[in-house]
Amino acid sequence: MNHGGALLPEYRALWAEYYIRFLRLYQKEGVPISYLSVQNEPYAVQTWDSCLYSAKEEGEFVRDYLGPALEKSQFHDVKVLVWDHNKERAFEHVKEVFADKEASKYIWGTAFHWYSGDHFEALDLIRKNWPDKSLMMTECCVDLTCPSQSAAAERYAHEIIGDLRNGTRAFLDWNLLLDEEGGPNHVGNFCDAPIRMNTKTGKLDVRLSYYYIGQFSRFLPTGSVRTASTGYSEDLEHIAFGRPDGSTALMLLNRRDYDLPVIIRIDGWWKTLEAPAHSLSTVLIE
Repeated sequence: MNHGGALLPEYRALWAEYYIRFLRLYQKEGVPISYLSVQNEPYAVQTWDSCLYSAKEEGEFVRDYLGPALEKSQFHDVKVLVWDHNKERAFEHVKEVFADKEASKYIWGTAFHWYSGDHFEALDLIRKNWPDKSLMMTECCVDLTCPSQSAAAERYAHEIIGDLRNGTRAFLDWNLLLDEEGGPNHVGNFCDAPIRMNTKTGKLDVRLSYYYIGQFSRFLPTGSVRTASTGYSEDLEHIAFGRPDGSTALMLLNRRDYDLPVIIRIDGWWKTLEAPAHSLSTVLIE
């Protein structure tokens, strides 16, 4: 299972049953599961547990085994995600999977990660070609080489804005809480996290990325819908959402070393303000 491997065809039916057992046991413990990814990083040969799937293999597994197994169980409403790997190869993979209509009918959407760069155009291609499918960011983290907490937090904000501007419906961080070393981890793949804990003292280190992620969570409640916004400069990243209460939330990210003047115009209303250097700001418009 390490250093690359694949599911043998004769075990596909049994493997699908393991997914059902997984869902059943979590339900028994009072933890309902709403989404299910076929496989984490199906193109990655790792030093930890992994399983390689081509697009053809993933589509066949969903079409002939996982989809029917879910349909016959009490978990027929669980939403299935495919790909679950970096954005730059997402389009070529799901293009083949979604081309199989029998497989596609069981698939809710595409899961993706951020580890190979922005590639927001790939999300836009998927959204435009398969508007009936959804997009979900399912894993990201910052490694310990990131130069500062500010750089880590701004990377999160940049990614969230880029993902949401290109049709993404949900964003998941990989690690909420890690220890002082960026673990525990059995293969030495240590990472940063929004919260770190000193296991000797029990003290929590709440990092800037926690507050940046929390700002999106706080001001974009479930049911918010992205609305159009345009900007005069690439220096200021922005995104706007209509919220369930009828207000509009405008998120402004300034990753520059200098303050930026801002004029907001919407439906005849306007306001001037300043986006401080290295800041994430939210403007609520009633």
